[in-house]
Amino acid sequence: MSNKSLWTDKEGAVSVLISCPQGLEDVCIDEAGMLIKGYEEISPIKGGVIIKLRGRIDEVVEKAERIGEMQSARRAILICAEGIIKKAEDTGKLKIKELFIRGGRFRVTTIGGGRGFSSTYAASLAGALILKKAEEEGIKLSVSLNGYDTLFLLLFAGGRAYLGIDIFKRELSRRSYRHLMHRESLSAPIAFASFYLPFRSVGRGKHLIIDPFCGSGSTMIEGAIFISKMRGKQEKEKCTFVCMDRSYASVRAARINSKLAGVEINCLKREVEWLDTLYGEEEIDIIIAQPDSLRGNEERNSLRELFHQAEFVLNSKGRMCVVATNKKLHDECLALLGSSTLKIEEDRPVLQGKGEVRLLIIKKG
Repeated sequence: MSNKSLWTDKEGAVSVLISCPQGLEDVCIDEAGMLIKGYEEISPIKGGVIIKLRGRIDEVVEKAERIGEMQSARRAILICAEGIIKKAEDTGKLKIKELFIRGGRFRVTTIGGGRGFSSTYAASLAGALILKKAEEEGIKLSVSLNGYDTLFLLLFAGGRAYLGIDIFKRELSRRSYRHLMHRESLSAPIAFASFYLPFRSVGRGKHLIIDPFCGSGSTMIEGAIFISKMRGKQEKEKCTFVCMDRSYASVRAARINSKLAGVEINCLKREVEWLDTLYGEEEIDIIIAQPDSLRGNEERNSLRELFHQAEFVLNSKGRMCVVATNKKLHDECLALLGSSTLKIEEDRPVLQGKGEVRLLIIKKG
């Protein structure tokens, strides 16, 4: 940030809001706890977490920089104001805690939406609030949509609005490796969660991790990045990541994307039926699968084969995460589990854009 900013509560702590897809708040808390040291408090809100940091502004900014490494995060702001939003008029009543800005140009952008008013109107009210506060403190500011020094975000979460400075001036969920993408690719934070949730259940160790419907390889790449970042090179060498797909185009995309990400992943053109040929009984620790939408018998047969193969190759202490991108696929998975030795451990709804995906965490019964 070119302009140093600080908002403190009565105890002198700075609140940072880290937004994430709704449904992944616990994943976000886990990751923040791993990366950020010396935080005072961390608590979930709908669609994010709030973490309190204490120290000089340079110390706070330095700690907050680690948020940029989080794979579950979407945005991060230093909170300056917050309030309950029920109608348009309430936006102007947000209470500024404390604001110090060294002049310059700023812009306000909204993320999410409030009820009963447009995001443009909410942004204009927030901008007027900032200008009014700056005028009271004798600070000269100007609004600029281009060439701004400071980006303010107005985030809406659970009917509450949070106004603050965007620490990174970018979406943390964007990935430079996502060059060739599958038509049904998950957002990067959800792809990460589909790896992290079964990995958290299985724990550390020498893991064999398979994605038999790899698409563009996002889940395996996110997993390999996490292992490399959090566990170090030694642990990275212990985990083996394998991407499989019946489509050569998908395997090629996964191979190219993994090279761009700088991680090592084995990419094979194989159908799911090959699992018990390539791997022995209970040899696989984690399976992550995002089957294609059920458009025909071929997709249904592949889904049935996935559950059949998992009963044989999945380790007795292992986990499988099936990503259901629509209700039809979700219901079919539940029906297959009803006649399987596999048992559902968690059925987690996660928002992706305006839609919802389900992360089914499955274990052996």
